[in-house]
Amino acid sequence: MDIICSHIHQFVAIHNSYSIRKQHLRSHYLPTGQPFLLYHYPEGVQDYKQPVNINVLAALEAEVKDFNLNQYLLEDTLKLYAHLLSTSRYPSDFIYSNMQHKSAYIFL
Repeated sequence: MDIICSHIHQFVAIHNSYSIRKQHLRSHYLPTGQPFLLYHYPEGVQDYKQPVNINVLAALEAEVKDFNLNQYLLEDTLKLYAHLLSTSRYPSDFIYSNMQHKSAYIFL
């Protein structure tokens, strides 16, 4: 997951550094400029933010309090995969550059 997250962050950083070009047919609603700057430092736009309902926010946060962004599979699935790998004599930890990583992935 670390490698995937790193690639996603790099993509976002590169994407946000490019400018949105002016489009004559959409100039009435499509701003031009860099997405990061347009989002964080908008000029000449109306602020539509509303106060947050604390009770609704607390309920939503309670629903995801145990969510782990770095664990993309259920614990039972991870245990099953670890068991399958160990019974098939694969190591418990892999180095991404090691070709055993690829063969274990295909095996699973």
